[in-house]
Amino acid sequence: MKVVVLDFETTGLSAAHNRIIEVGAVALDGKDCVGTFSQLVHPGDFLPYNITQITGITDEMLNDQPPAEVVMPKLAEFISDRTIIAHNASFDAKFLNSEMKRVDIELSNPVLCTLRLARRVLPGFSSYSLGNLAHHLGISLTRAHRALDDAKATAYLWRYIFEELSSQIKDEIDLNFLQKFSEISKKQVQKRWGETSSPHKSSF
Repeated sequence: MKVVVLDFETTGLSAAHNRIIEVGAVALDGKDCVGTFSQLVHPGDFLPYNITQITGITDEMLNDQPPAEVVMPKLAEFISDRTIIAHNASFDAKFLNSEMKRVDIELSNPVLCTLRLARRVLPGFSSYSLGNLAHHLGISLTRAHRALDDAKATAYLWRYIFEELSSQIKDEIDLNFLQKFSEISKKQVQKRWGETSSPHKSSF
């Protein structure tokens, strides 16, 4: 599968009222990384103090950075027609669509969420945060809450999940299967395949 793993750092939680301050993306052809995209973004205002505390990104770091209106067309070109993957993808997708709308770009790429997939493929974790999963799976995440570092860690998580599913499924895993699998509830997964069993493609 050709995918792009995406992560945003933002000025807040609302895509309607807040703006992106950093984007990181990793393009994968199967297991191979074929490109990365990393860019700080000036949000047009001062950063909230708590965002600097969480991300380490300061107003001084953003002073000479381009606005989203410059960055988003370049990001759209990088994404191309790839499937978009993110951890807690609903958050990143809302900001992606909001920022793209501001520059009159409409994306129709399919989206997969590693948070939803991990909850179904990797049962038993007390937390499914990217940091906790990275820690337990031995995935390097040296600068959490920086966009490219989070995107790289999510890319490794995606590969781990994909390989876990592939080990149990005879046929090639496709986008349709992954979308349906991520949409069913954890209880349905447990009911069909048990607490520790992975699903078989023929079940869909």
